Amino acid sequence: MPVRPILAAFRTRILAIDGVSALVADRVYPAHLADVAEPAYPCVTLFHLRAKRGVWMPRINDPGVLLIQSWSKVDMDEVLNLYELVSEGLHTQVTRTSGGNVCFHEVREVDSRGPTWVAEDSVWLMSAWIHYRASTHPG
Repeated sequence: MPVRPILAAFRTRILAIDGVSALVADRVYPAHLADVAEPAYPCVTLFHLRAKRGVWMPRINDPGVLLIQSWSKVDMDEVLNLYELVSEGLHTQVTRTSGGNVCFHEVREVDSRGPTWVAEDSVWLMSAWIHYRASTHPG
């Protein structure tokens, strides 16, 4: 299963969303926040939960689930704003979009949680679970 190209394509799409780069610069990490050596805030993390490769077409992962988390040390409004920008920018159900070696056929948010105050890290967190269908191409 080609997870790295899918994470890279999601990262590219998120950074291209109007308003996101102004908030996070390039801080969209394809990892759990705990795995980032010195995270800067606000930021977005991407974690690939699962995917199943379609047997009828060897380059399609169907379905896939991605956990996208928005983080802020400023306040709840900033984390909600970041979450809403990312959610609205990614949520497509009919439009096919490509990035690099990945073509997204469907991207939709199926659940979200938060905002949550994470006291031990003094940070606001908003989580969203994204289901996607994507085909990958050698490149």
